Amino acid sequence: LVGLGWFNSSAWQPQTVYWSDQADPLTVPADWDYADPANDAGQVTLASTSGYILDGLALRDGFVIYKEDALHWMQHVGGKFIMDFREISSTTGMLAKRCAQEFYGQHFVFAGDDFLLHDGQTIKSLGSKRLRRSVFNSIDSTYYTKSYVVKNPVRHEMWACFCEAGESAPPRAAVWIARDATWCYRELPSPYYMGLG
Repeated sequence: LVGLGWFNSSAWQPQTVYWSDQADPLTVPADWDYADPANDAGQVTLASTSGYILDGLALRDGFVIYKEDALHWMQHVGGKFIMDFREISSTTGMLAKRCAQEFYGQHFVFAGDDFLLHDGQTIKSLGSKRLRRSVFNSIDSTYYTKSYVVKNPVRHEMWACFCEAGESAPPRAAVWIARDATWCYRELPSPYYMGLG
């Protein structure tokens, strides 16, 4: 298991990643003690940028850690180091928690100033200047943390749901239609969250 941004010994550690000792599939790891050399638990602080860790999401054989201002790759390598970390980007990060979804072996990300698609190495901007200006100029500066991304696999769409000025729940989504790489808007009944059922 992986723990992101911990509150540990009365101190908040918003840039620290912890991982547990190994465990059999579908069982709970018995140990998180990274100081014990008898297990594989560990920790690392991702301090190359000043932003806090917001979220993380598996991607193929790795795990992407999303900060406010950076993206990091985490992968199990075993041996002495257990985990390997590398920076994917130090110039862009995630807008808020729940703002990334897996999409056909890549991640669609609602970033702080753009919409991105990446495979853990290459990052592609999906939003035109006009779209980015329209969305990011209308996001509420208080409730931007209520934004989230929803995947609609039946229609090959990714919905970036966001709060417009004065709204505390998303009344609108910018929808990326992957089939023809186009965008549209969808009006919403201000749901705090949506998921597949």
